Amino acid sequence: MRQGGRTVAETAEELSHLRDAAAVLAAHPDYAAPQEKIAAITALVGSGRFPLLD
Repeated sequence: MRQGGRTVAETAEELSHLRDAAAVLAAHPDYAAPQEKIAAITALVGSGRFPLLD
């Protein structure tokens, strides 16, 4: 079955990667990211590579 052009397995893998990234950020809540990193993350989230975020 495909949802949004992806199989269920592909969507589950994408969610796993997003959870891993969130866990890293949650483990370092006092880290003040430089503006360029914030811009890069914002661009990545808006890139369309993670359609579940749309």
